Amino acid sequence: MPKIVENLRERILEVARRQIIENGYSKVTMRSIAKDCKIGLGTIYNYFESKDFIVATYMAEDWKICLDKIQNNIINNKPTLESIYYGLLEFISDHNKLFSDVNAEISYATNAMKWHPIFRQQIAVLILQLCHNDVFLSEFIAESLISWSIEKKEYSLLSPILETLLK
Repeated sequence: MPKIVENLRERILEVARRQIIENGYSKVTMRSIAKDCKIGLGTIYNYFESKDFIVATYMAEDWKICLDKIQNNIINNKPTLESIYYGLLEFISDHNKLFSDVNAEISYATNAMKWHPIFRQQIAVLILQLCHNDVFLSEFIAESLISWSIEKKEYSLLSPILETLLK
């Protein structure tokens, strides 16, 4: 009789995340994840087609949590670019092992063209009201916030520029 593992999908994601944090993207394999989960290699492929798909899945789930936190700040009357910026910084910091790994970056680059515009649009929607419903400006500022957060620039250096744009 086959072994039934509760919440296996979540377990796979958890193990992959932990292994990447501990060992780096390059050293993590489907085989190492399966071994840590105490399942056969074939079983892991029933849930995910590749290591990159596992990483993309947990990052997408983390991104949704990040957006929810940012939206919570906005709902609680804090609709500031600063709170959005620090939300982005937190997301990047939480995934620093991936963003600083050359091999992960190569893998990410192949998917970035598809996902980046979606992320930018999601952020732009959050700041649209701050931009007086100017769609171009909200997307421009969203792109700037993404770029600046990746570069880990100090928000205090950015705020005068943003304030000028929002006038």
